[in-house]
Amino acid sequence: EGFPAARAGVKTGDRILAINGQPISSWYDVRPLVLAAGGSELQLRLQRGDEQLVLSMTPEKSDSSDDYIVGVSPEQQTALKRYGPIKAIKAGYDQALDLIKLTLIFIQKLFSGQVSAKNIGGPIMIFQVAGQAMQTGFSTVLTFMAFISIQLGILNLLPVPILDGGHLFFYLFEGIFRRPLSMRAREILQQLGLVLIVMLMVFAFYNDIVKFQLFKNLFGWFRSG
Repeated sequence: EGFPAARAGVKTGDRILAINGQPISSWYDVRPLVLAAGGSELQLRLQRGDEQLVLSMTPEKSDSSDDYIVGVSPEQQTALKRYGPIKAIKAGYDQALDLIKLTLIFIQKLFSGQVSAKNIGGPIMIFQVAGQAMQTGFSTVLTFMAFISIQLGILNLLPVPILDGGHLFFYLFEGIFRRPLSMRAREILQQLGLVLIVMLMVFAFYNDIVKFQLFKNLFGWFRSG
């Protein structure tokens, strides 16, 4: 409530079909178009029930960042389905593939700049999302655990020295050139990989702290103490 989308007449359950004539196929398509418009007016084509609507709205600056926002979020719909043992294995396999595709799409859009690096989170974000999952149900907790495991697995397979993906890169190099990398080269690459991992961890913690305003809370606690 109170954001441009609500003021323009967008309602819960509306489906965004296009923004400024650009078709929307997934939630990840929305943010880049909003950011590209800056403070300019947007034309949204929506599906509401059996009819289509066109609404106009102007994004506004976020209070917590320099990003432009309209005040919408994806609707979370859940349904409990029960399967037999064989169908459960197939359903789990399909769900795992969907989570892998979602993670790879996120990484691709992250490197292409279509998704902000501010979406990268650390332990604090994991605890928050886990708490939300606990309130929803045990099946949601299991799905969240599977999603985290898949993300860690994909991260571990990236060709970064010190990770398993880095070792696979060394094996690939040895298989192609019929000789291993020199010990000095391995040490330098592993040190570089360690630096990259530490930088990623620091960045994730920074995002967590900024997002949840821990510095502000700690500062207030120290002042009150």
